[in-house]
Amino acid sequence: MNGARHLIPVALLCAAALLPASCSRKSPEDRVREVIDKCQQAAKDRKPGGVMEQIAKAFRDNHGNSRDMLKALLLREMMANRNLGVYITTNEVTVTGGGGVTPSRQSTASPAGGEATASLKVIVTGSSGLIPDTADGIKVKLKLREDDGKWKITAAEWTFGSGYDGS
Repeated sequence: MNGARHLIPVALLCAAALLPASCSRKSPEDRVREVIDKCQQAAKDRKPGGVMEQIAKAFRDNHGNSRDMLKALLLREMMANRNLGVYITTNEVTVTGGGGVTPSRQSTASPAGGEATASLKVIVTGSSGLIPDTADGIKVKLKLREDDGKWKITAAEWTFGSGYDGS
């Protein structure tokens, strides 16, 4: 009996080691939000490479910019401005793929080649040029695609200030 008693801590450690793997699975929506959060943080930290890691090679926006052009815009703004503030006030994510909308948020499976849209309201501060000098609201709609388990932003549409109510 004493021998079995020593196995209890080992069994608990094994169970604890397996627990993070079973509990850390995130829904596709949460994984899409992580991509957006990484972009936001990289912009605040003035790390254009961190933003670009989240952008697909085939990226296009509603202003005709490619991925390379987006990188050039980011570099220009980061060089021209000492401080950038990026605040997301609304972040609505819808994930689709295969036969339609993914199952409930409890689902850990994401469809192969899944697609997502994210509608954001963003406030940008402290910059000049293409992004306003004063705080301004920007409506952003992102399209993302999942390939090999990684979500990447494939397209973006944005409008500055127009109809932004900050809610």
